[in-house]
Amino acid sequence: MQKILILEDEGIVAADIKNKLEMLGYDISGIAVYGDQAIELAQTLNPDLILMDIVLKGDLNGIEAAKVIQSKQDVPIIYVTSNSDTSLLSQIDESNTYGYILKPFDYSELIISIQLAFTRYHTERSHNSKEALFDICNSMLDCALITTDFNGNINYVSPAA
Repeated sequence: MQKILILEDEGIVAADIKNKLEMLGYDISGIAVYGDQAIELAQTLNPDLILMDIVLKGDLNGIEAAKVIQSKQDVPIIYVTSNSDTSLLSQIDESNTYGYILKPFDYSELIISIQLAFTRYHTERSHNSKEALFDICNSMLDCALITTDFNGNINYVSPAA
């Protein structure tokens, strides 16, 4: 089950998101309202995805908290906010975000964004793993690389050295 951490300063909104996502089969690993609490929970709970409000209580906003979290762990973050200020949007563009949803939102938008974030995240990680294997193989003198699918069919054979 995919674990989602909700970072939302409005308790009613956080509870509503939690209930809707749990009904859809997601595991809500926690809810935070402060930026520093968000950082701590992200490290402790190790979620698969974070829904991050930009306006949080405390000294850190969601963008600042997200930067700290992403400097310590690899986790996709989707921003969920009612703020559409253009300077804020440029800050979001500079961060490694997997989505941006403007409140109020339709839950189908949220679900689609979550599914797309998971797909993009796993595709990027899979691609990076394959590139690393190719780099290792290319650095060796006598190396062959063969990849197969789950049925044993050959997908790729590296050129002979």
